Amino acid sequence: MTARVVGAYRWLAAGLWEIEAAPDVMIMIKRIFPRVDATPRGTVTLTSTLEVARNLEWLLDRWPMKASPGDRQRLRSLAREHRRAERAVQQVLSGQHLPTGSGAGWVSPAVALRAYQRTARDLVWATGGVCIADELGAGKTFTSLALLEQPAARPALAVTLTGTMPRQWRRQLAQFYPDLTSIEVQNGPVHSLQRRGRTADLIVMNYAKLAKWQHHLKGVVRTVIFDEVQELRRAESDRYKAATTVAGAAAYRVGLSGTPIYNYGGEIYNVIDVLRPGALGSREEFAREWCHTSGLDTKTQVFDPPALRSHLISQGLLLRRTLEEVGIEIPPTIPIEQCVPSDPAVLAQIEGNAVALARLILDQSANQRQRWSAAGQFDWIMRQQTGIAKAPFVADFVEMILQSEQRVMLLGWHHAVHDIWAQRLSQYRPAMYTGRETNRQKERSIDDFMAGRSRVLISSLRSGAGIDGLQHVVNTLVFGELDWSPAVHKQAMGRPGRPGQTKPVRAYFCITDYGSDPVMLETLDIKSLQAAGLITGTGRGGVVKAAPVAMTPEKYDQIRRLAAQVVEQVDQQSAPRRIA
Repeated sequence: MTARVVGAYRWLAAGLWEIEAAPDVMIMIKRIFPRVDATPRGTVTLTSTLEVARNLEWLLDRWPMKASPGDRQRLRSLAREHRRAERAVQQVLSGQHLPTGSGAGWVSPAVALRAYQRTARDLVWATGGVCIADELGAGKTFTSLALLEQPAARPALAVTLTGTMPRQWRRQLAQFYPDLTSIEVQNGPVHSLQRRGRTADLIVMNYAKLAKWQHHLKGVVRTVIFDEVQELRRAESDRYKAATTVAGAAAYRVGLSGTPIYNYGGEIYNVIDVLRPGALGSREEFAREWCHTSGLDTKTQVFDPPALRSHLISQGLLLRRTLEEVGIEIPPTIPIEQCVPSDPAVLAQIEGNAVALARLILDQSANQRQRWSAAGQFDWIMRQQTGIAKAPFVADFVEMILQSEQRVMLLGWHHAVHDIWAQRLSQYRPAMYTGRETNRQKERSIDDFMAGRSRVLISSLRSGAGIDGLQHVVNTLVFGELDWSPAVHKQAMGRPGRPGQTKPVRAYFCITDYGSDPVMLETLDIKSLQAAGLITGTGRGGVVKAAPVAMTPEKYDQIRRLAAQVVEQVDQQSAPRRIA
């Protein structure tokens, strides 16, 4: 019996598959492919990816459709490539390692790779692009440098954070692959990247330089390594556009971060699309399929994070292993909520402009733009005043810890708070790593702390990513101020809590009952599930959120409640004076 031919499909020059079918089949297609886009012609389109080709081939087995010979051949070829890629991913993940050569240009590491590091390296070689989200301390830097063992992967570019990180990457290369050369991109005009008469094997720069250098690096580097790849979570940024320019012409791309999502799960699309362009379809298709919305923005949530995580892993787009899973045992990290007093006189000084901002936030007759702008300014003032109000008491708590501990890491956000801590703890010769220091001063601070010349390391909450060695000298952190994003706290705790640590890491969160702390604590407690579900697979499923950094309706609502409290307190204080 002849099978029913239900429609037709065709390839469009824009890189889309267009399908036209009987009404009942069109309904089934929309159910099976939630990413499809309906057109005014009554057809649907799908961005062409290897996965889409494979799924279309399966669909056509159930519902035969007409197509030109060329389009049929294109579909078969793409589906065949997906089978090959899927087979390669599963072989690597099952522990089958790719062969390494010993011919011209191949190099070997000074220290043997562990099996799980070879798996990650081989996955990048097999697929061309992976986000490696292994837990902090698993050796992601060494893993990514191992890509350079084959000559076809060189020269390579490593993009990292500012400060001491570029030099640390060069030191790591010299330690593990002493036969390879490296160079750091300097400030100022574009300069030569040569070492020993040829382009250096590893070019290192920070993200701030990427936009200027993008066209000089495009087509030159064959491997691109994005350290702390969450820096590419915003598609509208200049660094993101530059990253796509350079990475798009490279053979191998890898993103490194134990926390590739800082806020909302929709950020993962931008990260993956740099590493494996087009693998998740268009932005709109990803939004429809995984976020149940029509588009992506800075606060788009993934509807089912564990399901997306499973998909990313199965396609070789994401690789995440805990230290326990790879056989590395370290003592646990223990977060401890520590209540501290605050100076009511400091909080009482939140008057004038701050109160005016609070009233503007609550004024429903003001337009939304004015109220949101006021919320951002009010948030900054409240957090700083809260930090200052509790700073002396945080310093007292640190001093108490130092009676029994040799060293303490003390973390905060505002420079005014750092200065109070430095003054009150001056007898311990605090080392500063707050963002105001030069790279040389930062290196000296780390050296002083490691050597014991300083017993306190005062650091900004978002400074110091990637610093290694602290696990050998300290196991106590004190968060004197909070960050809106739980990922920042997690990264900070991972600096001493990594392989080499011999004691449990205690992380004290100094909380006061007044100011911005209660609202921030509630936010951090509620909104840490999106990254957990998507990256670690431990979320509770459903629609979950993460702590926002940019202003969002949820964050605005939290700040509005804080503004209401401030206005109420001010009005209560002024009421007796009006009566008198």
